[in-house]
Amino acid sequence: MIGEDCQTSLESIIALNMTLNGNLDPALTDIDSERNLSKSLVSISTALSTGNTQVSIGSGLMITTNGFILTAYHNIKGVEEEWKRIGRENLLTESNKDQWMREILEKYYVKDQNGNSYPIDITFWGTNPDYDVALIKAVLNKRPRPIKFKVLKEPLQNGDEIRLVGFKNHALYTQLGKVTSNHYDAPITDDKNSPPIVTYDTFLTDAYSVPGFSGGVFIDMEGRLAGLSVYGQKSNLVSQLAYAGGAKYDALDYMIKNAAYSLGKRQLES
Repeated sequence: MIGEDCQTSLESIIALNMTLNGNLDPALTDIDSERNLSKSLVSISTALSTGNTQVSIGSGLMITTNGFILTAYHNIKGVEEEWKRIGRENLLTESNKDQWMREILEKYYVKDQNGNSYPIDITFWGTNPDYDVALIKAVLNKRPRPIKFKVLKEPLQNGDEIRLVGFKNHALYTQLGKVTSNHYDAPITDDKNSPPIVTYDTFLTDAYSVPGFSGGVFIDMEGRLAGLSVYGQKSNLVSQLAYAGGAKYDALDYMIKNAAYSLGKRQLES
């Protein structure tokens, strides 16, 4: 990863493995957990290589202080091939790092709630398209530490109240709602001429999904991370309103553990 030496990489592995264990900290209150989740949300922007045409402005949850971010896979799906091409054709070296980073920052970046923008590290990302979740990394010059928040590890139940928090045009919004289905395989149609893509084992709510909310967080009434916003399901064919659905804990846990494993494997092979 960009700017990380062996020691920092090891600390990243530790931080990732501790991320979803905030429940174990007796000093972490429900209020602190909810506050940390809301404060750790960032907006994610990506652009096509053929210009500055915006193809994705979504949300993401920063889970470590050095920039690991959970988000919806479809927020980065359109630029994966471009990231691979850049890695092949414009290799990052110590001499070109500053220029390389400036060019990346123009097209692929995350923005925190203080207005600071950070380039996305296009040398590292992980995805699970079946659950529409991804883990990316912003380049932050900070020591890797887990951001503390509580997690709901058991499935939400029908009727459970939730808060949905995400970005719309780089501004933070909150929607309130209840779970309407705690097991839903969501058919998502991006193109009316193509068959729907199924996002598996999600939960569905009656909170309205707002453009840009993908990658935002569902928070339960005890301040716990209850899921990641990954789609909006229209109520009928003619309605413009869509209900928000989310990826569950298991999908997020797998994503983070897989990233920690990949980093550990890199360390052993280097």
